Amino acid sequence: ILDNASPIVLGHLSKNIRIAVLKSPIVDSDVGICASIRIVNSNKLKKENFVEGETATEEMLYFLYCMAKYGISICVAGATSSGKTTVLDWLIEEIKKGKRIVTIENGSREFDIKNDENCSVIHLLTRESDNEKQSIDQEDLLDMALRLHPNIIVVGEMRSSEAYSAQEAARTGHTVLTSIHSNSCEATYR
Repeated sequence: ILDNASPIVLGHLSKNIRIAVLKSPIVDSDVGICASIRIVNSNKLKKENFVEGETATEEMLYFLYCMAKYGISICVAGATSSGKTTVLDWLIEEIKKGKRIVTIENGSREFDIKNDENCSVIHLLTRESDNEKQSIDQEDLLDMALRLHPNIIVVGEMRSSEAYSAQEAARTGHTVLTSIHSNSCEATYR
């Protein structure tokens, strides 16, 4: 619902299509409605794609693979549309064999990890509601994910207090893979 009471709407149109819409009084009334529709690339990239596109070297990708495979938590930091989710998606595909994975995403799904004979995946999505008691945020879902006995918790795009909860989950021995909008490693901590 987009109206004066709810002038900002985040959500998804289908599985891989995110939408963000704003209207006055958030944007100038002469602008009308401002909308962003992002189609998440459903193509699975391979190591060769990252190397050929100069996103990473083979050594970098192997290092990430080894870290995640042996339970070291990873936070991929970068600017908007820099490929954070794409790298995490590749990494999860590489290490998922025999794992129970819980993904936690804000409003729309971007991770396309499938249940198969190699792994068990549970995808969780936040839910906003006008009734605060019915809203479910990433922090709530992180708390629930810990009760599902996961090998890997994947938190898509941390932006708020869930960052603290995610690092606390990692400190309890859970492997946490996540991403964050940041221009440097140092800025990530802030």
